Amino acid sequence: VKVKDKNFYTVEDIEILLKLLFKHASIKHQLAVLITMSLGNRGGELTATRWNDVDLQNMRFRIDESNAYTPEAGSYIKDTKNEPSERTVAFPPILVNLFLSHRENECLKREMMGDNWLGAEDPEDDFIFTQDNGKPMFVGSIPKWFGKFIKRHNLKHITFHGLRHTNSTVLISKGINIVSVSHNLGHAKTSTTTDLYSHHLESVETTMANVFEEIIEENQKNDENVTQSVTHEQQLRLVK
Repeated sequence: VKVKDKNFYTVEDIEILLKLLFKHASIKHQLAVLITMSLGNRGGELTATRWNDVDLQNMRFRIDESNAYTPEAGSYIKDTKNEPSERTVAFPPILVNLFLSHRENECLKREMMGDNWLGAEDPEDDFIFTQDNGKPMFVGSIPKWFGKFIKRHNLKHITFHGLRHTNSTVLISKGINIVSVSHNLGHAKTSTTTDLYSHHLESVETTMANVFEEIIEENQKNDENVTQSVTHEQQLRLVK
C-alpha cells in the first residue's frame, strides 16, 4: 500500500498551515498538530501519551501506548501496534513552551474540576490530551477538529493521519536516511517504509545521483583545464 498522492503537505503547505494555526487554533490543538507533524506518530499514540512520557529537559517523547475504540468496548488504552512501535523520539525545542502552556491549562482544568476529575491520582500519570473530566480524548476528536479547521480556512485537504505522511515525506526529501525515518514511524520493517514512500525515495535517489554528477563533472572540468594547460605549454615550446 502506497501513500495516496495528495495526503500530505509540502513545505509550502506547512508554512500556510502554521500561520493559520498560531492565529486561530487553541494551544491544545496547536500542540497536537505540531507533535504529529514533527514526530510522525499515529493519532491513537498521540492521545494515549501521558505527562510522564515527555522529557522537556532533553526534549524526548516516549510512545508506548495507543488509544483505540470499538463499538463493543468503547474507548480504551492498549499497547502499541507492535514492539518497534514502542519508541522514544526527539521533538523540536520550539515545542517546549507549547507543552508548558498546555500543561498549565490542564492543571487549571484539573483544579477547577476538583472531585469530579476522573484522571489519574498523580498528575504525572494524567493524559496530555484530555476531556473536560480528565479522561483521555476520544481517538477521533482531534482528527475531526483538524478536518473542520482546514476546511474553514480553505487549506489543501488532507486527513489528520496525513500529517504523519507529511513528516515522512519532508524528512525523506531532506535526505534523512530511511532507517531513521522508519524508526520515527515505529515501522516493524524498513521495507514497510520504502513501500509506502517509494515515490519520494525516487526523488532522493535522483538527488544522490546528482551529487555524483557534480563530482564527476567537476573532475572532468579539472582534467580539461590540465589538458589545455599542457597543450599550451607544448605550443610555447614549439614556438621557441
